[in-house]
Amino acid sequence: MDKFMDSPYPHATTYRGILPQCWEARETDDGFYIRMYIHGLAKEKVYITGKHNYMTISEVSGNDDRAWRISATIDLPLKFYKSDQIKAEMKNGVLNIVVLKSEKEERDEEFHVNVE
Repeated sequence: MDKFMDSPYPHATTYRGILPQCWEARETDDGFYIRMYIHGLAKEKVYITGKHNYMTISEVSGNDDRAWRISATIDLPLKFYKSDQIKAEMKNGVLNIVVLKSEKEERDEEFHVNVE
């Protein structure tokens, strides 16, 4: 999963954003790959949820004085995907998410992804 954005894909569409964190995404023939740079956040505090064609990546933190939440919602450009096979991994402040395409609808109405 570390190198998914490094190698060129012949038929890929690339998306990029800067708010609230820097992120980039690539759609290929087999799926949708997202890389989000969230340095300083613990993977235990990162939550990935989704509904229909949207995925929300959020982090909830706080201390004794206050609490805050950071979130980004991404529109998944896939007609069909496998919600039970979405993978997420966080290493060194970089969150990588893989959403595999499907030939038919194989997704739950709502889903949650564990970050490894």
